[in-house]
Amino acid sequence: MGFKGVHLCGFPNNWNILLKYFDRYEYYNSLCSTKENFFEELLSEFDDKVIYEDNGKFIQRTLSNIKDPLPKTSFSFSYFLNELIHYLFFSKNSFLYPLFLKIAQFCNKKEFLSRLIAKSEYFIKKLLFRCQECGDCTLWNFNYLCPQSQCAKGLLNGICGGSFDGYCEVYPYKKECFYVRVLKKSSVKKTLTKFLIQPHSYLPPRDWALYKTSSWLNFYLKKGHFKYED
Repeated sequence: MGFKGVHLCGFPNNWNILLKYFDRYEYYNSLCSTKENFFEELLSEFDDKVIYEDNGKFIQRTLSNIKDPLPKTSFSFSYFLNELIHYLFFSKNSFLYPLFLKIAQFCNKKEFLSRLIAKSEYFIKKLLFRCQECGDCTLWNFNYLCPQSQCAKGLLNGICGGSFDGYCEVYPYKKECFYVRVLKKSSVKKTLTKFLIQPHSYLPPRDWALYKTSSWLNFYLKKGHFKYED
């Protein structure tokens, strides 16, 4: 169909189904090799439908013709409150920043204080955000939703492309896509700006060396992805 290669995944452990796939491949491949741009005639087979497996059953659903693909933003008091707290404690523009920077530098020299802050932080975050104690927190980037615990694939740099109708492909028609939820929390323009102002227009991989350490301290000490922030 004009591609140099494909990535195949999700095949069931059934050799007969695999044989059907390869037979189908050979059929289309022979047609494409004898007729120029024949793949364009095959595109209609992918229009307006999606087929997925749910509890051993194959289900076909018609895709919606979405005129406005971006979800509408609704006011969230929790988002507003989190933004206020983030500004006061984790923004360089806050009048409290110099004070907390000195406190973080002092606590970093005391192992007992560092552990105490980490335990306090994760006690709060587990209740509010289902925190995974990564120590390299990206809650602000995702409008205070945790990609480590709430995205089925733990993605940090955008939607995987497998979602449909706004639903996660891992939980079709059961669980809304993590990134759709993120966009609903704040204005689309503001959210996309967060993604695009990263130093390299992407978030670096999670730093596993920071696991179970305090991301609050790591923010002030410029560890993990925080070291790339101005």
